[in-house]
Amino acid sequence: VIWSYKERVKRSPAVVFYELSLYIQMDARKFQCRICGEIRTTRTKVMRHILAHFLPDEIARMAEVNIVERPL
Repeated sequence: VIWSYKERVKRSPAVVFYELSLYIQMDARKFQCRICGEIRTTRTKVMRHILAHFLPDEIARMAEVNIVERPL
């Protein structure tokens, strides 16, 4: 199950953001990762940081995170 989820994340990185609540917006420019508690200044940065928990850092840096797919 975990392997198939990781494969889905590799194909479409935005899947983790509409299926799971992995970050908290604390302020206008303060986003906190719910996995490790680190804080980033933009939504894009926290999304890439979260992806780095699942994927190699090289892939997470290049992923298109602002494209949010909607489930059917």
